[in-house]
Amino acid sequence: MFGSNAHYLHIFQSFSNDDHWYYQPLASALAGSTEAILTPLERTQVLLQTAKYNHFIRNGYHAFMILYQHYGIVEFYRGLTLTLIRNSLSNIIFFSCRKPVKDMLPTASSGVEHSLYDFLSGGLLGALISTFIYPVNVLKNIQQSEINGRFDRPISIFRMVYKQRGDSIKEFYIGAKWNFIRSLISWGIINSTYEYYLTAIRKTILDND
Repeated sequence: MFGSNAHYLHIFQSFSNDDHWYYQPLASALAGSTEAILTPLERTQVLLQTAKYNHFIRNGYHAFMILYQHYGIVEFYRGLTLTLIRNSLSNIIFFSCRKPVKDMLPTASSGVEHSLYDFLSGGLLGALISTFIYPVNVLKNIQQSEINGRFDRPISIFRMVYKQRGDSIKEFYIGAKWNFIRSLISWGIINSTYEYYLTAIRKTILDND
């Protein structure tokens, strides 16, 4: 995610000497689209977590083979539209707000403080974003929990789930509390680790020069 965002941003910036405001959102959206290549892995994970398939799907490899042999490549990418929406939207918000959020924290005076602030800013931002787009993830998981059914549009799935959950948007957030905690930890680790290694690599390059 970080690497592809930086790569696309570098490409856009090479087109002009001016750093246009829309370069970052475009790079973030493309990075999210690139992540969507891994949709088959998420698809398999959802199937393994769906109780009604536990009696005949043994493991990840078995799920892959069932989809490929009986339903074709297209079944691997069920839920792709919602995955693209989730990835692109979350990346745009994250990379646009990451630096401003960290700048709100006190100035770091050591490497440990830098890592701590990277963890806090990345973790809190990631958790808030994950909570904001949580309903999109709910719809994606519901769509990906089916095999060989209709490829309904996201709006059709939303209407179905909205009706099933008592015409309440609040019911889309069942489990959001645990998702917030998980995202706080995972995004914090990812953000602080990325910044740590980026700083270390830059320092190594400068020392070699």
